[in-house]
Order: sequence, then C-alpha cells, then structure tokens
Amino acid sequence: QPPTVTIDQPATNPSITTGGTVSFASTASDPDNQLPLTWAWSFLACASPTSSTTEDPGTVTFNCPAAAYPVTLQVCDSATNCSSATRTVTVQGTGGQPPTVTIDQPATNPSITTGGTVSFASTATDPDNQLPLTRAWSFPACASPTSSTAEDPGTVTFSCPAADYPVTLQVCDSATNCSSGTRTVTVQAAAACSVVSPAGHAIVFVSSEETTGENGRAANVLDANSQTVWHTRWSGSNPPNHPHEIRIDTGTPRTMCGFTYLPRQDGGTNGAIRNYEFAVSPDGTNWTTVVTGALVTPGSPMTERVVSFTPTSGRYIRLRTLSEINGNRWATAAEIRVRAQ
Repeated sequence: QPPTVTIDQPATNPSITTGGTVSFASTASDPDNQLPLTWAWSFLACASPTSSTTEDPGTVTFNCPAAAYPVTLQVCDSATNCSSATRTVTVQGTGGQPPTVTIDQPATNPSITTGGTVSFASTATDPDNQLPLTRAWSFPACASPTSSTAEDPGTVTFSCPAADYPVTLQVCDSATNCSSGTRTVTVQAAAACSVVSPAGHAIVFVSSEETTGENGRAANVLDANSQTVWHTRWSGSNPPNHPHEIRIDTGTPRTMCGFTYLPRQDGGTNGAIRNYEFAVSPDGTNWTTVVTGALVTPGSPMTERVVSFTPTSGRYIRLRTLSEINGNRWATAAEIRVRAQ
C-alpha cells in the first residue's frame, strides 16, 4: 500500500502577495512499514527554493506574478508505492485581471496504467486583452515530455510508478497577470504479463510438418512436453524452405503482451529459429505484426526465449520463421506459449 501523506503547514490553501512567504511542513507514514520514505516537494520556477526533498522544507518565497500556484508533495516508500498531496498558493498582485484558463483535454482527471498516454489541450482569453499570452505546462519528471509552452501539447506518455500526478498549466498575459489550471493524472500499475496455459489452445494452420520420418507435428508445441517438437518436413525430396508458419487459436480474446519459444531440447540445433515475425489477430484473418527479431543465434544456449511487445488485443497468434540458426531449410520448436495480461 502507498504511504499516508499530510501537508501540515499550511493547513489550508494560503493567499499572499508577490514576494510573500509560506512555511511548509508534512507528516507521512507507511501502512506496510516499507521504509525509508522519500519526499519530493515541487514548488514553482518563480519560488525559492523551487523544490525540496526534506519532510519539512520550511519557508518558501513566492516571487511570482498574480496567479494560483499548485504546490505538490509526493512521498514514496521503498517499494516505490507513492502518494501525493497538494496546496494551492494564491499570489495576488496589481495591473489588470489575469487570463481565463480552461484545460479542455482531458475534461476530467484521467486514470491510466504505467506507460499510458493522455492528450492535453487548452484555451485561454484575457479580459483586458493584454496580449500575447504565454503558456507553461508542467508534467511530472517521469512523463515525456516534462513541459510544454504550446497551447495544445498533445500526447504525453506517463512512464510513472503508481501514484497521483498533478499536471499544471499557467497562462500569463503581457502584464504578467497569470492564472493556472490543474488536472490530476492517476497512474495505476500495469497488469502483469504472464504465460497463458495452453489448455484449450489449438493449431489452426501450419505450413509444413514432418509426419513420415518422425513425429514432428505442429500440435507438439502445445503438449507441455519439452522432448517433443514441431519439425517442418525434412523427409522426401525438396523440403520446403523459409518462411515457415504456425498459427494458434488461444481460445478466447485476451490482451497479449509477449510469447515464449522453447527450442528443441534433445541436444540438436537443427531448425532452431533465428529470424522471425510474430503477429496477433482478433479473427484469424486480419493480422498485426507486433514484434520481429532474432530468437536463437549461433553459439547461444538452447534455452527458452521470452519476448515482450506492446499489449495488443487478439485471440490468434502467428509465428513466421524467416531463417534458421545454421542457415538450413527447417524450423523446429519444442513449446510455444502466449503471454497475456
């Protein structure tokens, strides 16, 4: 569980004038006692200091134009579970009215998983027509990008641990009157990518299999027996060359995130797949290639390969072989498994 965080000082959202000060202090505890805790205060570029890693940073001076400024504190435990708290410091000034700011996208506080994206867009007007307006978006350090001066920065990727992350937009007019808007992005931990049992899976197509010289049927990749193999045809004349292909129906739609390939385990290397393409399909007809590369290279051990790719919805998988470790025509596999969330 994440820590419990309280901003003790100030107890409420304070209001000051430009150049004024606010004292900050906090308390935090962890329900699982996963210590030590780390603190990360984030003030603004116009504040002094602009950040702090102490529990009680004390006095902060706001040499800021008139606007509302979110101050955030994030506390994380040793397991990188994090919680956040916020105070908004309102700085009052003179010289006209500040702009009116609206964060149009997202319209509400979004929730995503680690590695997910959020699209940001805004509108702003100035009641005194003191133009031009300048914009400053502030995203967390674990986001990409971490900042923007565009009205509509577009897609931002949050490669962040699970926690709440305030995103702020400050808009200032030519008289340095400023206003701010905030969205809180909740990042949740991505689901684990785990091997799926082959129970209920079925071979729906194979381009070649050896059934005369040995039991090299494609179904062997689903039998949970590392001593049996799928082997493309080698007996007779003109054994087929690459590419070879095997397609598997996993029985139900799922969010796939990888696969495993176990080469033959009988001491041989013939047919060990080198270059490959892996594709996913919702219906067995329309395919999306999700990953390509090399599985087994010369001199490498004949151990299980674990491959990951961007989570993709589908029911069917297709492994296409492009070459073999020794440059031969054959392809072999002891076991093939899909990984899913």
